Amino acid sequence: MALRARLRGIARAFGATQAVLDADLDICAGEIHALLGENGAGKTTLMRVLAGILRPDAGAIEIDGETVQLRGRMDGARRGIGFVQQHFGLIEEIDGVENYLLGHPRLGAWLHVERARRELQRTAAELELDVDVDCPISDLSVGERQRLEILIALATGADVLILDEPTAALGSAEVEVLERVLRRLTGQGKSVVYITHKLPEVMAFADRVTVMRRGRVVAQFAGEALDAADLTQAMIGQLPERSEVSRLDPGEPVLALEGVGVAASDSGQGLFDIDLEVRTHEVVGIAGILGNGQEVLAELLCGLVEPASGNIVTRPGTVAYIPEDRSGDALAPTLSVADNAIVHRHRDPSLRRNGQLAPALVGEFVAGIMSAGSVQAASTESRVSSLSGGNQQRLVVAREFERRPDLILAHNPYRGLDIGAAGDVRQRLLAARDRGSGVVLISPDLEDLFDIADRILVIADGRFVGEVDPRRATAQEVGSLLGEAGR
Repeated sequence: MALRARLRGIARAFGATQAVLDADLDICAGEIHALLGENGAGKTTLMRVLAGILRPDAGAIEIDGETVQLRGRMDGARRGIGFVQQHFGLIEEIDGVENYLLGHPRLGAWLHVERARRELQRTAAELELDVDVDCPISDLSVGERQRLEILIALATGADVLILDEPTAALGSAEVEVLERVLRRLTGQGKSVVYITHKLPEVMAFADRVTVMRRGRVVAQFAGEALDAADLTQAMIGQLPERSEVSRLDPGEPVLALEGVGVAASDSGQGLFDIDLEVRTHEVVGIAGILGNGQEVLAELLCGLVEPASGNIVTRPGTVAYIPEDRSGDALAPTLSVADNAIVHRHRDPSLRRNGQLAPALVGEFVAGIMSAGSVQAASTESRVSSLSGGNQQRLVVAREFERRPDLILAHNPYRGLDIGAAGDVRQRLLAARDRGSGVVLISPDLEDLFDIADRILVIADGRFVGEVDPRRATAQEVGSLLGEAGR
């Protein structure tokens, strides 16, 4: 197949964070090339460099055999690179034709609305797509918006179409439509780069796969040689060495589930026949490729959803919840530090006088929370949005742990934290375990789990497919279990 684009030695950092390092990638005409890796592997950053959205710190870009310097997204579009990002870039207040005109790389100061409409409609007809290009974006479904972005990219001359997590918000019927569109495009000789962390999609769609891990290209596979376990092994690499964390003897169960099922929802993959026991003085890790039921499991364990089947044999008295999205699910960013700190205690009589919250008592309580969690803030009345990510997470942890919970659900608790803040959260989790809490740690990073978990359950397609002892597990064993989601 003809070589359409080539990246050599690409590096890109954001401050002290090296997002991509020494990455090579070839993109050929007429193929769907999957770029696979966990969140933070560098996939999107590398493709933003190819599209001209980001400039590389080092390395070279070739398009159609010519070394190019891309100075922005329009430069990339002129060179035939189209990028449909995970969070759509359409302006909701206008229609599809107007969005096309605003982003067209070859239009000058004049606008020709009717010609733009014909171009979009012709492209839609060629791909057998039904999209109303005159409809306001706000009235389109998620699938229609995605198809419109694909139309716009192709109508502006894209020969390489980059799709970033394209099925993240699509239903099964829309995924089938997308697959048909991609097959038509490659049949026309166009190239598709498919960024994903979902193994089933790779197995279904890809002609070739490149795996990235921690900013580097670590493996490549041809479509006829794809194996879910091999792909997963490449994604996770060698298992981290377990740190020297003391192990305690587990006590009585604080949570027990038997045969629990939860229907799929907007949160993602449902759960099927879940058996889970969590005891005092233990950390249970949950590992799995993202999108295999972790989100719904977290909602179940913290009481946001109830089982559709099965039984909760033992319910914890108090649950502490450290959600993956602290700003969306744990904090009210526009409210003060104090308001966020007392969210569980605002009806507590010990903080009230004459039926009203007493400022002096609230202040004393909040000061205790901040001291226990080492939270740094200009004032307890500061907006919580003014705190650093680390201090926001320390506030969430201190607030949740203040209640001495029976069960702690920590869903990717180190997300977005620097080493110091992540270390503080880790120590608080271990201290709570030592006091007698049971801890469930859900993380996409095996290093987090092997660090402190006493045992690790692997989830795939909404089911637990195995359990490993982090002190004895092999990379092959874990890779095989994680690969269950791709079979």
